[in-house]
Amino acid sequence: MPGMGIPELPVPSGLVLRPFRGVRFAVEDPAKVTSPPYDLISDAKVDALLDSHPNNVVRLILPCSTHRQPGAPTGDVTPPTEDATPQPASGTTQHPRPVASHRPAEIPLDTRYAEARDTLREWLEAGVLVPDDVPALYVYEQSGAGVLQRGLIGDVGLVDPGRRIILPHEDVLPGPIADRLALMGTTQANLEPIFLLYDGGNGTTTGLVNEVAAQRPPLVSARTEDGLTHRLWAITDPAEIAAINADLHDRQALIADGHHRYATYRVLQRQERAANRAGLGQPPAPSSAPSPPP
Repeated sequence: MPGMGIPELPVPSGLVLRPFRGVRFAVEDPAKVTSPPYDLISDAKVDALLDSHPNNVVRLILPCSTHRQPGAPTGDVTPPTEDATPQPASGTTQHPRPVASHRPAEIPLDTRYAEARDTLREWLEAGVLVPDDVPALYVYEQSGAGVLQRGLIGDVGLVDPGRRIILPHEDVLPGPIADRLALMGTTQANLEPIFLLYDGGNGTTTGLVNEVAAQRPPLVSARTEDGLTHRLWAITDPAEIAAINADLHDRQALIADGHHRYATYRVLQRQERAANRAGLGQPPAPSSAPSPPP
């Protein structure tokens, strides 16, 4: 979970993947705190995710106070009872299941995501989420029956689509951008990575990623309900990070998933740069309906 970007960094001349200090869950079974992308989660799925673990990441990306209890009429609040509240396991923070008195669309974005900000702070203070000690690029692998996918997680350099370094293939809408802008601006965190594809061929990065997965012990290994095994490694050696970026520099990447999040990154980047130029030190309050970037 990388933090917010650094707006004063120079505009990259090519595809750049910078190391960052990841923030990871310190829980017994990491699989139980994962979730699908925010735009693929139904209200019923939210309840299932919260039942799987009290610290599921859905509390951050879709704060549960925006959802009613199943079967509870709109406007009713059903307080949790002691008998109905499971006891927290070691390394977890227990929350009562809140019930919204309004539908999500009726709740202002800044109010909706203040809960995510407060939950994030609470989990960091309680040790549910722990920052890594040193910046890293992370090798991430998904594997299962007939499936093997490996890649890198890093702080990608933001560039204008017109430079054709990071290529979108879908249009974006103001509503989803405003929603993610409110979440990122309020929490000051990047909670949801985007998914880029590139043709690595037999390049240095491909070889190093495969070497890491084959020869080094993972930081995390978890098996999710869909049968996939997820593993994560950290690359912290400056020479390896430099070799990766030298290999990536002249390549192009396609946005496979996360067009609205990438557009939101660029809105935040422009806001923070404008604020820094004005000497304010803080980005302006997120607009409720920003225009998509050109």
